[in-house]
Amino acid sequence: MPVFPFPFTPSGPMSPVTTKPWSPTSIPSGPMSPIPSGHSYGFIGAYDVMRGKSPGTYHNRTDADLLPYHGGITIKIAPSGTKYTNEAGIVSASPFGHAWVEFQGESIGWGLGDDKRVGGVDNLTFRDSMAYDASKVVSVTYPLYSENVVGNIERYISELKNGNFDNDWANFSDFKENYNLLTNNCIDFVNSILAVTEADNDAHYLDYIQPLHGLTPDGIIHLLGLDLNQVKEIIEQHINEFENKETPLVIDLTGDGITTIAENGNLFFDHDNNGIIESSGWIESNSAFLVWDKNRDGKINNGNELFGNNSILKNGTKADHGFAALADLDDNNDGIFDQNDSLWNSLELWIDANHDAITDSGELHKLSESGISSINLAHKENGFKDINGNIHGLESTVNWDNGNVTKIVDVYFAVDKNKTIESVTSHIDIVGVNDIFSEVIL
Repeated sequence: MPVFPFPFTPSGPMSPVTTKPWSPTSIPSGPMSPIPSGHSYGFIGAYDVMRGKSPGTYHNRTDADLLPYHGGITIKIAPSGTKYTNEAGIVSASPFGHAWVEFQGESIGWGLGDDKRVGGVDNLTFRDSMAYDASKVVSVTYPLYSENVVGNIERYISELKNGNFDNDWANFSDFKENYNLLTNNCIDFVNSILAVTEADNDAHYLDYIQPLHGLTPDGIIHLLGLDLNQVKEIIEQHINEFENKETPLVIDLTGDGITTIAENGNLFFDHDNNGIIESSGWIESNSAFLVWDKNRDGKINNGNELFGNNSILKNGTKADHGFAALADLDDNNDGIFDQNDSLWNSLELWIDANHDAITDSGELHKLSESGISSINLAHKENGFKDINGNIHGLESTVNWDNGNVTKIVDVYFAVDKNKTIESVTSHIDIVGVNDIFSEVIL
């Protein structure tokens, strides 16, 4: 007889991701000031392009006098909060916004790699134009009249694709091979391409396109009324906050939402599989951890037996988050984890009834006997930080046999790694897998 869910009244569909509405005042005015979302400037006329060193020479010329042009380059800008759909079809909202270019029919940009650590070629992106919500993207296209400038842009992009970021011939660009939110971001990448238009130009710099003024960190500082040190502190605080989080999947059992417990030095768990238990945020007993007792000792020993950023995947690497860890067990790749997947009967729900972060007798319940029929792997960003300092980072839905639907959330627990206890019972699982990944070998 199913023991879950406890009686509840469904709270309705998941609330949408909250994003900051975009308006034309979001970016300083000037040559690149935006127009309503989803519109394009089209081609900028020759007079607008001539913002170089001697524009006055052409003051009586028309665009027709300057044709034919030999190509064009389009700058695309997605404001913060713009929806982004990755290759797996998962939709999220861009927290900082994005900028990229289209050149010769190709979308090319600069961002974090899939594992958020890589640099170089792996940071190049080629699907931004299809991935970002076009209705929110602002674009401007510049004609290029010089074949030499077009050729230089071709060469610059080609060398980046081949991993050559030391372009000595492009001495006007100091773009580096590693992504950095402050000093080498997507805007710097676009500006490095625009800088190429300064070389091999005509005497009047007709093809020279100035960098994105107002979209650089200086523009952000101007908008927020902050100095550079304040901006750095805000960004570094944001990065550090997420570096000190551990992310297990948590299932709402009652429909009342997931309630967490603050990190306060009273609850300790070995999230990062190193045999040392650290002070951690936790959950109340109206929710449950989705777990996999890999060594079959009847206990959940560490983060590798939860589903989160410390789960070891089939390929031996750590998952980025809980949904990625669970998706690794989706045998038929249908985006749903259910009885059709081989490890359905191996997973359990851990209800820590006494909130001690220790698996006591009676706290583990078979997922297959819980009343849950399926878990949806397609997820969205939430980012809600609750009053206990834990972030409800990613969320999706759980379907129950009785027709009810509740949330499953990748909760980013606050963890203080300076408050630790050497664990006697906690230990590192040395995990290997057989060919069908259905048996853990210790």
